[in-house]
Amino acid sequence: MADRKGFDSDRTSELHKLQRLRTQGSFSANAVDTLADRQAEYLEEVSQEATRIARRNRSDLVSAADVEAADQKLHRDARGRAGLLELLGGAIFGAGLSEFIAVMTTSDPGHLGIAFGCGGMVVGLLVTFFGHTTRG
Repeated sequence: MADRKGFDSDRTSELHKLQRLRTQGSFSANAVDTLADRQAEYLEEVSQEATRIARRNRSDLVSAADVEAADQKLHRDARGRAGLLELLGGAIFGAGLSEFIAVMTTSDPGHLGIAFGCGGMVVGLLVTFFGHTTRG
């Protein structure tokens, strides 16, 4: 039961820190509320994943190692998706660039080929940028 009491005091300490941010004026009331909501969402996600890991290991209790593994899995998944988007965006950009070069080196470049090449490059850059911004 001592562990639970320590958890409650840690949680109270975190709430006091959030209240201090609000009263210092460095965060608006809405920003502090949003921060508290995001913190609660993160704790919920980590606890659910840690519970899944503990059950998969046929454990009755969630251990600190399960929580660490859950945190790593959640971060790894986000980085993996971002890397996949960056890779996909780079491939689309490369295809658009090669199409643009191929069309421009012909004796009579067509408008449609130029549009596809430029469109592919723009879409590729946007997908790559989106992947980069979602990287954790």
